Amino acid sequence: MTSKDEQRRLKKKERAERRRGEVEAKARSKTIRRAVILLVIAAIVAGAGYLAFSRASSGLGIGPLNSAHEHADWMLYINGKAIDLDGAQYKIKSDYVHMEGTTHAIHMHATNVPLGYFIETLGMKITPTSITVEGVTYNNEGDKKVRMFVNGKQSFEFDRYVLKSLDKILIVYGNDTDEQIQKYIQTIPDEARKLDAPQQP
Repeated sequence: MTSKDEQRRLKKKERAERRRGEVEAKARSKTIRRAVILLVIAAIVAGAGYLAFSRASSGLGIGPLNSAHEHADWMLYINGKAIDLDGAQYKIKSDYVHMEGTTHAIHMHATNVPLGYFIETLGMKITPTSITVEGVTYNNEGDKKVRMFVNGKQSFEFDRYVLKSLDKILIVYGNDTDEQIQKYIQTIPDEARKLDAPQQP
């Protein structure tokens, strides 16, 4: 083989390697672009979700997460029967306000949390004329109605009531007498006070 043939062969080989390198570089660039696009989309979706959640809570006037650490107690009666709130389906449904562990206490991790927001995180709903519990809506009719008592006194704020430290809240639906209401109030646990007490070292 002549030197000219050898040079042509080398140049051809170089061109082929250069083309292969260009093809591989384009493929790598395309893969990187695709990965960057997917990351950007994921970030946008995550950001939109966080923003929507933040707006939902801030629209209710709820303070920033961890702007409080307070507790309140409550009980819920429907037609004379206490609702069992110990199930896992009622535990830690919101970072802002929730129940946790084995207590019925309401844990508030933000300021200005409305009772209605807390109730809705449990899959329930309360209004001045109805209450929905475990998928069943109980409407005011006849002598049966929704009533709410805060620290022993009747409240008409219902879902708008802003939870406060050491509150004792009773929600009832039915035609209970004043005497029965007082008995229900006595069943509200005293867990919030214990949770708020300074921990011994």
